[in-house]
Amino acid sequence: MTLLICNIGGSEINWDELGLKKMGERERGARLLNDEGYQALPIKLPLISKALCHAQRQGEISQVVLIASDQGAEPTDSSIYAKWQSDTLYTAQVVAQTIARGSEWAAIPAERITIWLIGEEDGQCDPSNYDVVQAFLERRLPVLATQHPNGPVFLELTGGAPAMTTGLLVAGSEVFGDRAQALYIDKNKAEPVALNISRRLAAGPLRATLRTHVANFNYDAALSMLNQQRATVTERLRPGAGEVLKEVLGYAHSRYSFDFPGAKQALKGGADYANDGRWRAELQALHGEVDNPNRTTLLAEVYHGAAARYNTAAYADFLTQVVRFQENALRMLCIDFGAEFVDRRGSKSEQGSKLNPAWATSQSFSPESYTGTMNRGKLISLVRHLTKDRGEDIEPKITKLNKLNELANLRNDLTHGFTGVHKLDLARRFGGEKASESAADTILPHLVHCLQLVTGRGPGDSPYARINRMIDDLLREG
Repeated sequence: MTLLICNIGGSEINWDELGLKKMGERERGARLLNDEGYQALPIKLPLISKALCHAQRQGEISQVVLIASDQGAEPTDSSIYAKWQSDTLYTAQVVAQTIARGSEWAAIPAERITIWLIGEEDGQCDPSNYDVVQAFLERRLPVLATQHPNGPVFLELTGGAPAMTTGLLVAGSEVFGDRAQALYIDKNKAEPVALNISRRLAAGPLRATLRTHVANFNYDAALSMLNQQRATVTERLRPGAGEVLKEVLGYAHSRYSFDFPGAKQALKGGADYANDGRWRAELQALHGEVDNPNRTTLLAEVYHGAAARYNTAAYADFLTQVVRFQENALRMLCIDFGAEFVDRRGSKSEQGSKLNPAWATSQSFSPESYTGTMNRGKLISLVRHLTKDRGEDIEPKITKLNKLNELANLRNDLTHGFTGVHKLDLARRFGGEKASESAADTILPHLVHCLQLVTGRGPGDSPYARINRMIDDLLREG
């Protein structure tokens, strides 16, 4: 279904042919409405008729909205009489009746034609005031968009005061995005001129919103927006940027969820759709980072995932990453000393949740210590058992990792209840009952220290910061 939104000005009706050109807009509009003699005259719509025919070629029109002005039953003082006399409320009614009758366009049922009078809700009704018109349309258009969520939207800009033209162009482009098509009617041309400016106006706010999603690591929302508003978002970007942007957002969404196979698939081998190698090196690097990563890289990835969630105040999700970091760090210590893990099917796997029974027996590790899932306590017992005769002082590492226990317990408390979590909760679980909120800011440095103790290396630069910089570059006009 198609929407047509038209500003109503003083050139909408063939006033010359009707002998009404010299009258004020209010007077001649009222004359056509109320005088039977004038109602019998052949009323034409020289501008809007072209927009109607153009829109109907795209599909059935579900609603026509006519935007008109009405500054009251009488002018408030003589100084605004000329402006008051130019109001188009009666003209809009004549236009609506004519549209319903049909002509070179297919007749549109009267119930599908709506007249909006600027400022009728709050009395701010000056059609020449840019702020008034903009505020009015910003109230009305989102409701209309909700009522008509699909299909093209034509913005007929020719009629009305300059403020009405600007307001409909700006607000309409922002609200309807890709669906909006601005039309300008030249009385000497048979077809409306389709303006690309509406898409360009919408591109800025949409890109700003997309960047906000990306800054908050909400890659799924950014990808959804790109898919819905792709033509507008990618307007005037460099060749190939839209295709690369879609793949990088898909990659980022999968990687942020620790779905490395999905991230690898999203990039499809690091293709560069610009065909000039502009982004090839970055794409190949991102592809390589998720292609069979080792456990050291994966533990650093958990840290970066935790840091991203902490920095966006997603504290419940942050705690989940802390637990994942702690248990996998303990598992890595066990693997470093030869422990063998199996998955639920009994196949050897470094990420398995259980010990290999045959290996555990060979190490004289008591059955009650390794049956079932290897939790934190069992992992600590195992690494102590494996290092006791090797002269390895494992206790400093265990002590550092155990410092995270209260955070793990907080995460478990949240899982079993319905309470929320705040930064102060993190601070006091990590730094003690009297700790200030700022103590929570020491958790990430502590994770870095643990990572260095377990793997011998730091986390490196955040992959998400690099991804976000690349996305920002892709969104720059070329």
